[in-house]
Amino acid sequence: MPRYYELIGKPQDFGQRFNHRQDLLRRIEQNTGRPVIVYAANLSVPNIPNSLDHSDITPFADLTRTINGDSIDVLLHSPGGLAEAAERVVHLLRARFKSVRFIIPHSAFSAATMLATAADELVLDDTSALGPIDPQILIRDPQTGQSTTVPTQAILDGFENAKNDIKADPDVLGVYLPLLNKLDLALFEVCKNANKLAESLVTEWLKNYLLREEADPAARAKEVSEYLSTHKDRLSHGRPITLTTIKDELKIKRVLDLREAPELRSLVGELWAEIEWYIEVSGTSKFFESAHGVGFRRSFQIQQQVMSIPIPFPFPPPGQPPQPPQAPPGTQRR
Repeated sequence: MPRYYELIGKPQDFGQRFNHRQDLLRRIEQNTGRPVIVYAANLSVPNIPNSLDHSDITPFADLTRTINGDSIDVLLHSPGGLAEAAERVVHLLRARFKSVRFIIPHSAFSAATMLATAADELVLDDTSALGPIDPQILIRDPQTGQSTTVPTQAILDGFENAKNDIKADPDVLGVYLPLLNKLDLALFEVCKNANKLAESLVTEWLKNYLLREEADPAARAKEVSEYLSTHKDRLSHGRPITLTTIKDELKIKRVLDLREAPELRSLVGELWAEIEWYIEVSGTSKFFESAHGVGFRRSFQIQQQVMSIPIPFPFPPPGQPPQPPQAPPGTQRR
């Protein structure tokens, strides 16, 4: 049973690895009695197009259209992205399926955590992590031209701290002024609205799905949403919310702990090793796959230039020229 460390540096036949992933997907479906699709992003390379965005809707739609029945499992691994894109994915899944589960073998942060709150059940391991749902926005320094991604709550908290410090001691205004001059006042309203959107969506989804069997779903949804909406006490937007926190602190009951399902845990772990290895060695930024004849990948160049290439079936190894395109440029399907 290959694990990630066994795949590193070992020459592999990509067709063989594809066939093995397909076999693992089918074996997971046999174990759970539910179809499964994969949405996984590359988190190991910075500054690549790996975020959840509106371009993901078409692959999600194509994957779900191959599924029969009214239940689905989604293996999810993502740094997050647009709350609006998460809302569209949730609408697509909930309109099509009565039962939705998210299997999270590694990480589902920010907007991906939002997706997880729209599940009927979460499937987690001791390696799994969610994160705060407060959005992040791109801030550009007008003097240097450099851009950085900053959590909206950190911007609001920083502005509030500056106001309080200046009110307490007007002499510190000179210290804060160069920093405040870099920020557009409209930015604070953008941050507030982004936070309100994320929190309102998550509160509604928790109430309707993951916490619907609680004694007071609305109150519990508000409590959990407030916890997920702030990272101030945890000191970092990227600090993980682990299985232990989810079960023991947030007391979310509808969680399947993979440690209590050893056969499924082994299959998911092996599949995740294959997926993680593939997206890293093949230059893939986002990866979609099912055992029902549909698969996509978005790829990138190390020089940080986004590229779109046709993907033969199965995928070619890195460095091998792709086949001549049979359709207009863009994300290709098999």
